[in-house]
Amino acid sequence: SFTADRSIMGGETMTTQPLSASSPAPVVSLAEEYADIVRHLASLETQERVTFLPHLLERAPPLDIGDVVDRASSKAAPAEGSKRDASELLGNGSDTTIASLRRQKLRSFSLSLLTPRPVLNRLKILDVGDNELSDLPGLSCLCNLEELVLSRNWFGTLPTEIGSLSLLRSVDASRNFLRPSAESLLFPALRGLPTLRTLDLSYNQKCGTQLHVDRIRAELPGLADVRATLWEKISSVPGAYVGASAAERDATLLRSQLEPWGTVQLRRRLVADFGEEPTDPAVVGRAAVGT
Repeated sequence: SFTADRSIMGGETMTTQPLSASSPAPVVSLAEEYADIVRHLASLETQERVTFLPHLLERAPPLDIGDVVDRASSKAAPAEGSKRDASELLGNGSDTTIASLRRQKLRSFSLSLLTPRPVLNRLKILDVGDNELSDLPGLSCLCNLEELVLSRNWFGTLPTEIGSLSLLRSVDASRNFLRPSAESLLFPALRGLPTLRTLDLSYNQKCGTQLHVDRIRAELPGLADVRATLWEKISSVPGAYVGASAAERDATLLRSQLEPWGTVQLRRRLVADFGEEPTDPAVVGRAAVGT
């Protein structure tokens, strides 16, 4: 029980309430203490991106270049946002059934987009890339799904029903807002998928260090392939940057004048302003773009 002592010192009244030895104060880790704050900041970050970057142009370094390549190779495709019937969405082959809702400007997902319903049980590949989705309600109904493409969306966590896809082999979650945490990557759910072998987290800004990759591998030992963009490795390539600061650069050189520009912006200018062919970020680095 608590005891209260009152004493007069210098005309001031002081009260002390020592804790009973039988009830020590609980020890709370920093991660637990500030978990709500971290979640709130992550939510604010997503809201700001949605508000100021509605078309996701600045979200990931190679995003706009990938768009240029995709559009160049699909000029005959239906216009963006147009509603396609099942015969266009589904490709039935001897071994697989594919459904694509790619680049449809979707902000919400519904199984009604994949009608007729009888085909749902036969779907093996679902591609919802390049939209503005953050969850896939009803995903558990696609019980035979083997490949799931979520690239270029608004996913802060993997789809909540992903743990129901017992035949899932591959998840492409590149270019989203995922983090290397159990809350975001749903480690318990993924560990329960016996056939899952590939997880692509490329160009997720918060999964960009070797420490993050090592943690994901430790949490998901069954994965044979974990893909991530290691930002430190990219920025440490010789010639990627000139001088550590403006004072160390020769201002008369064009290369120095371009240094404040981001690599994404430089790539975009080469394509949009100078008519250059888009380059693959995995092959052509910043040094080559700047020269």
